[in-house]
Amino acid sequence: MRHLKSNGFVPIAVSPEDDFSLPLKSEFDYYAVKNLDRKGTNPIKDMKLFFEYLIIFKNIKPSIVINYTIKPNIYGSLACGILGIKSISVVTGLGYAFSKGIMLRELVKLMYRISFMFNRYVLILNHGDMEVIKKLVFEKKIFILNGEGVDTTRYNPYLFKEIKKDRNLIFLYIGRFLREKGIYELVEACKLLYKDRKDFELWFLGSIDKGNPGSLSEEELNQIKKLEFVKVL
Repeated sequence: MRHLKSNGFVPIAVSPEDDFSLPLKSEFDYYAVKNLDRKGTNPIKDMKLFFEYLIIFKNIKPSIVINYTIKPNIYGSLACGILGIKSISVVTGLGYAFSKGIMLRELVKLMYRISFMFNRYVLILNHGDMEVIKKLVFEKKIFILNGEGVDTTRYNPYLFKEIKKDRNLIFLYIGRFLREKGIYELVEACKLLYKDRKDFELWFLGSIDKGNPGSLSEEELNQIKKLEFVKVL
């Protein structure tokens, strides 16, 4: 957005209001939406979100809308289609809906199929997701983004310093504490390893995501903390 602004464009941010929206307000034109419940399944609230997008986009008349994450991809794209505004969807991941329940997954697929009809392009972050999405949208619309801006020259595995022999090996997990991200599989793998050797630790850096049905509870996290090789940062 900063790059676009420096090149003479006018980026406008549309999102729910929270701590993360404060920097957006300080640098860009900003519009808040009230009904974006990222994990909710209330159809009335989702319809309200759709009409919020319709009103905002009709008022600001953007040249193009770039939608991120599942509900903006669906309802933002539909609003753009009705208003004749160009749009792009960025699929950052298939998310909870694709891992829980056949009915929910098929409903989301149907909504994706309809909303993607109105997109100029659909951008995807990995080939696994592409195999799913290409069944829902004209393949020439799909582009793979090989990552989201990580500097691979700075974070190069070949540049790490050799671990001192007097220090345990540390496995570090960085992310939200969600079951779908493989928390339990990682813990079980380390339990197996711990039977054979004790010279390692498993560190977790992240947090519980209370708005996500797939999140660990405080009690579940406390059970993991009791393992001798685990440290939660």
